[in-house]
Amino acid sequence: MNIDWKAVFLPDTPLLEIIIRGSAMYLALFILLRVILKRQSGTLGITDLLLITLLADASQNGMAGNYQSLPDGIVLVSTIIFWDYALDWLSFKSTRFQRLIEPPPLLLIKNG
Repeated sequence: MNIDWKAVFLPDTPLLEIIIRGSAMYLALFILLRVILKRQSGTLGITDLLLITLLADASQNGMAGNYQSLPDGIVLVSTIIFWDYALDWLSFKSTRFQRLIEPPPLLLIKNG
């Protein structure tokens, strides 16, 4: 059994391209989900749901071989975690940004 160690540990895609693609995908999906979903789903925030979904897909790509090296998958997962942390931090520090990130609660029953 021959293992091509160079193919496993050396990225085959430029790291900056992976970071840009991961950032663009996270932000685009976040904006789409923020516009489409008007209410919160329990205690799970939109960013949390998005993070779980994207991490599962990015990790699968890195492990299954769609990327030929481990650093490609690790960089993509790190980029997605960075954006999740950055948006959570910004919403914690700024009430104006928090209104953009977290939708207001949906009123189900009024006066009764």
